[in-house]
Amino acid sequence: MFLLPGWLEVDITFCPEGEFGARGPQWRTIFGEERTLDPFPQADRDTLTGLA
Repeated sequence: MFLLPGWLEVDITFCPEGEFGARGPQWRTIFGEERTLDPFPQADRDTLTGLA
């Protein structure tokens, strides 16, 4: 994460190429090849409670 002047935040993430792609309707490909992947499975209540 980089915090630039004017409080502009830029987040950079790295992942394997095979796991990178659209998993939902909000995805917008800016450059590169577009790839559609299966959506992530729904998280169970106990997992979400543990993360909170």
